[in-house]
Amino acid sequence: MPNRQAALDEQTEPHLDLSVNDSPLWNAAESLDPTGSESALERLLLANDTLVVERHTNKYSISNSAGEQVGFIAEEPGGFLSSFNRQILSTHRPFKALVMDPSGTPILFVRRPFAWINSRMYVQRPNPGQEVIQTSSSSEAVLDTFAEVQQIWHPFRRRYDLFLRESPKRILSLASDLQPEPELDSDTFNQMGKVDAPFLAWNFTVEDAAAQEIAFISRNFRGFDIYRHWRVPSRFLDHFSGLIDFLGQYLLHFGPRPQVDTTGNLLYPTESSRLILEQRALILALAVNIDFDYFSRHSGGPGFFHFGAWD
Repeated sequence: MPNRQAALDEQTEPHLDLSVNDSPLWNAAESLDPTGSESALERLLLANDTLVVERHTNKYSISNSAGEQVGFIAEEPGGFLSSFNRQILSTHRPFKALVMDPSGTPILFVRRPFAWINSRMYVQRPNPGQEVIQTSSSSEAVLDTFAEVQQIWHPFRRRYDLFLRESPKRILSLASDLQPEPELDSDTFNQMGKVDAPFLAWNFTVEDAAAQEIAFISRNFRGFDIYRHWRVPSRFLDHFSGLIDFLGQYLLHFGPRPQVDTTGNLLYPTESSRLILEQRALILALAVNIDFDYFSRHSGGPGFFHFGAWD
């Protein structure tokens, strides 16, 4: 099997698309057993149309609408240099974060390169069918880059474009390598949606090309039943609204929200409007990027990407 050095010998640029047909890494990935599943990622994203992300001391939990914990988000530790970048570069700094299942197994990777103005976030997953590749010295994860969130500059709007890879040609890299930053050409990526929110918005609607809602993210979330656990009398609830905001709860809804007809009944979207796995992963990455751009400590407000003990 080709070793890591052979793969590196073929890499002529730091951001080479490693999925070209003559890539040893690509050929090695093709030869691996394709029978593995993405069941953990499916349990997190496909089994839940609504997710809640909440900040804790040094990790960030993902729960479903029943309050059951279904995953975590955490930044990859980077040592002293990472801490230095966090303080000096603030929201411009690069970072990698892991989405993990309840057992702590990484199931999704989100990666944000350094950017002076418009942020970009790439979404990666372990190569479908096989999570690691055997090199000459060890086993490493092979990552497949399949989506991108791109911030669009505007003087008084909060805008993002969302892109999903449509080409069957995958974009693969070893987890320890310099990661690819593919160009958004029409042959490889298609725009899935966009966000165009007002200045200082806390609610973000994702729309498709026909201006139809396909997902919704809210920083204004108050919880399904959060006060029940605190046993707070209802007359005191208004005094706790600031504390709830500080806790940094985010509501993610995949698909259009139910509408209310003239008689007050809820009209639920059809099954055909359900987002697929890759689209939901992209929406989750969008929520991370929005929080980092506008609500984290370094962007001027509290958010779930405030890194607690790692700061």
